[in-house]
Amino acid sequence: MYFIASKVLAFIADPFTWFLVLFAVGIFRFFRYGKGKRSLVSSLVLILMLTNPFLSNLAIRYWEPDTYSADSINKPYDVGILLSGATRGLDHSAQRPLYGPGVDRVLQTIELYHKGKIKKIILTGGSGSLEFPEQKESFWTMKLLKDFGVPDSVVFLEGESRNTRENAQFTAKLIKQNPELNGRKLLITSAFHMRRASGCFSKADLEFDVYPVDSGKSVLSLNPYRLIMPNVYSIHVWDQLIRECIGMATYYFMGYI
Repeated sequence: MYFIASKVLAFIADPFTWFLVLFAVGIFRFFRYGKGKRSLVSSLVLILMLTNPFLSNLAIRYWEPDTYSADSINKPYDVGILLSGATRGLDHSAQRPLYGPGVDRVLQTIELYHKGKIKKIILTGGSGSLEFPEQKESFWTMKLLKDFGVPDSVVFLEGESRNTRENAQFTAKLIKQNPELNGRKLLITSAFHMRRASGCFSKADLEFDVYPVDSGKSVLSLNPYRLIMPNVYSIHVWDQLIRECIGMATYYFMGYI
């Protein structure tokens, strides 16, 4: 039930949904009653705020933890814990995954392994789709790891979890079942998602350091172009941030973190 509710909540939390509702209400009231100017003006102000790259950059810089390079790691970690989130669906005609920005999680993990910064990899994540529950993202990710030279022998697969809480719970169970996975651990996920992931993995009684990747931050600039000119990517940044804030609040209320 919670899994389905989280998908519905994600739609409601989408900032573009807010804009559409305000705009639709304004149009309806204007043509029906000759009113609705406030709703139309509010929708215009909202879309200008949502598409402003300076404001979205300020917000994501506050939310995301600092990133650092693989080369700055002096002592190798025994295990790297990689959270799924690399794909955005499946190309059914070609039977291959469609990769999104989250693929940076996988690429950075590959770099960490080949540079000797992690010795083993726990790959955690099943299907987060209501429509295609049989599509286990971790299996596609494991193939990608193998294609980039990571041997199967160092990868431990957890392919049943559907959300961040289950990522942590099932990973903790996998570590208990495999003593060779004990040791220093490095948690690898997107920077915007690291707060919630850290809370869940700490709740699962795991000790780890964090390695945030796929950062949405950029250098702060007072360039008039960046201060004024709308950018549709900013809507995506706000969408991620609002979802994570709601996710954090929900997980805290449910006792997951």
